[in-house]
Amino acid sequence: MSNGSFLLLLGIIIVIVSVLLIVILIVSVGSTHTKYNRNHNTAHQKAYTNNNT
Repeated sequence: MSNGSFLLLLGIIIVIVSVLLIVILIVSVGSTHTKYNRNHNTAHQKAYTNNNT
């Protein structure tokens, strides 16, 4: 294996790892964001029903 092909392989591995990390980050942030929104909405609905009664 020559030096050039090794560097190319290393570059490809770095790109794949960085893309995977970004995807994992987006998925984790997205799931926590929707969870927060769901809790926020239920809190609003509780307050709304309490005010109406």
